[in-house]
Amino acid sequence: MLEDLLRDIIKEENVLMSVNTGAAIIEMRTSKDLPFRVRENWITIGDDQGPCHMHINKNKVNEIRFVKEDKQTRTSYSIRLLNAKGERLIAAFFTKMQDDNGRPIKERVERYERIFRKYGSREIIELQK
Repeated sequence: MLEDLLRDIIKEENVLMSVNTGAAIIEMRTSKDLPFRVRENWITIGDDQGPCHMHINKNKVNEIRFVKEDKQTRTSYSIRLLNAKGERLIAAFFTKMQDDNGRPIKERVERYERIFRKYGSREIIELQK
């Protein structure tokens, strides 16, 4: 499930993958031609010969959360991967979801909702190890 979800996420436009260690943040934009591979326990997104890529130890991802947060001027949409302690490992932020007047862009919201429905319309998915 995790591998399929990540493949679906990176195919989308205007998604920002973010890793936050508490002291540093790295962000990577997705694109439909972004390389994706799995070797043993590791998922690699991006070209490890290119300027940016990430490795994800799939055995350390215990939970997937679909998160919609109402902020002051917009709604934030993300899919978050968490470890066994409930700490965020990676977040995929769906960006540019509102127009210049702060109104949701229906087509972009629908892309997020389509992924949400594909994975069971559950806000929290616990992964079996």
